[in-house]
Order: sequence, then C-alpha cells, then structure tokens
Amino acid sequence: MTDLIEWEFKIGCGVALVAAAYLTVNAALHPVLSFWNRHVDSGETTVVLSNDYNSGNDEGMFPGGFDEFVMYPPIVLRNNLRGRHVVWDSNATLDQTIGAFKNPEYQNIVLIGYGSESSYLTADGVIDVGDLGYMADEIPRRRGKFAQYTCGEWRDGMSLADFLFYPSEDSVPVSYNRTVLNIESWFLSWLNVVTD
Repeated sequence: MTDLIEWEFKIGCGVALVAAAYLTVNAALHPVLSFWNRHVDSGETTVVLSNDYNSGNDEGMFPGGFDEFVMYPPIVLRNNLRGRHVVWDSNATLDQTIGAFKNPEYQNIVLIGYGSESSYLTADGVIDVGDLGYMADEIPRRRGKFAQYTCGEWRDGMSLADFLFYPSEDSVPVSYNRTVLNIESWFLSWLNVVTD
C-alpha cells in the first residue's frame, strides 16, 4: 500500500511541476508576444473576440480571464508567425462582435468562449447566423482563417465559418462539433501554431 501512495505522490508532484513550468513559460511569453505583435504590420489583421459570460453560473462569470491568459500566447504566436497583426477584444459585446464581422480589415477571426457552430455568446447576448442574415449585405465574406474555440453543438442553418468565409480547401476552419473542455481548446490552440 505504501508503494501505491509513493507512486501517487510522485505523479502528483510531476503534474504540479509540469503545470507550474507551463504557467511560468506562458506568463513570460505575454510581454514578448505583446511587443512583437505591436511591430507586425503586413496589412493582414486577425481579430480575437473573447468572452467570460456564463448565465448559468451564480456569479455570472466564467474564468475567462484564465482562458485568455492561457490562449493569448499560442493565438498571437500563430498569427504573428504568419505576418498577421492581432487585435484582441476581451469581453466582446454584441456591438463589438457585429462591428468586427462588418470590418473588412479583419480577414481572420478567432472566437473564444461559449457558442455553437452557428452562434457565439457575447458579453451581453447571443449572436447567431440567423441574426447576421439580416445584415448579410453589410458583412463581407472573407478568404482568411477562422477559429472558434467554443463548444460546437449544431443549432440550425449554416455555421458561422460558412457565413463569414468563402469555402477553401487550404483554409479549413478550426472548430468543434460537440461539447468541449477548456483544456482541449488550450491544446488545440498550441497545435495550431505549427499546423495551418
């Protein structure tokens, strides 16, 4: 029995060390990537819209600050390595989200938080493809990259990726078609640094 306890203790210590190292490296990357991002100007821009709103939580908040902390380095690194400047909107509202969708300067879009393949939960409400359909003539279709780090249960109609972007064989959108854990999005965001 004591061997089992020792073994569990060693695994626990190992996991704690890996987590501490990951968070330390992540924290060190923030100022470096922020500086680098300020100097990237190829003319191509990526907008990141994130939220921490969860109406099912008693406090009305999801630990989105931590998600942003963890996802900032891989998302900024992925885009900066490809010459794209990143504009990051934390707690994006409906107006900010619709404004970003309407802005032709943003050829690449990243959504972080809650949603489905056809919707996105902003800080003050839900926007879905049905809502966007009423303003389709004001929202340009893009040829850039789309990543949606939210759950992906299908609601109805077309996906946000299909509404906002032209179909392309070399630009497959990053999204899920099921409920996901945050850690899956964290790993996928790092994997996407080396794959495109």
